[in-house]
Amino acid sequence: MFLRSLVCLVLFGAISAQGAVTFESLLSEMTQLESLAKYPDPPYKTVQFSSTDRRSTAPYAPEWYANSDGFGKE
Repeated sequence: MFLRSLVCLVLFGAISAQGAVTFESLLSEMTQLESLAKYPDPPYKTVQFSSTDRRSTAPYAPEWYANSDGFGKE
């Protein structure tokens, strides 16, 4: 739970520091073809988080949500 809160704070802080992201701003960015051929400024950072627990063997098994990462039945 603490980790999830920390990630949210970091993400919201980064968004507010660079301005609000709205549907209109995303749509505008996606439709400006000349900007698609250039590197973004400031650069984007892609991040992926994953959690694995070897006790999770099958979706129907009671141990499937054993890692308690906040997305199961804990």
